[in-house]
Amino acid sequence: MAIAERPEPAVPALSGGDPQAAAALARPYRDRETALLQVSNAISRERAAARKRDQTVREAREAGCSWTEIGARLGVSAQAVQKRYGKS
Repeated sequence: MAIAERPEPAVPALSGGDPQAAAALARPYRDRETALLQVSNAISRERAAARKRDQTVREAREAGCSWTEIGARLGVSAQAVQKRYGKS
């Protein structure tokens, strides 16, 4: 069975800065099941990050940050962030 290699840029982005996670992600896939498990794990981390982002946006608003300030940190317009997270 051939070993598929992953592109290098995904390693730091998905590892969250954890050296052990980065090392595991940098290894080539050994088989189809491992490859699919890695996909599932990446999706789980992505969803957790989205929940954390949503929470921190709410907390930023509660702390008095403007939609403009929050949007700038997220890399989107104030209108886009306000539309997504509501008017508060």
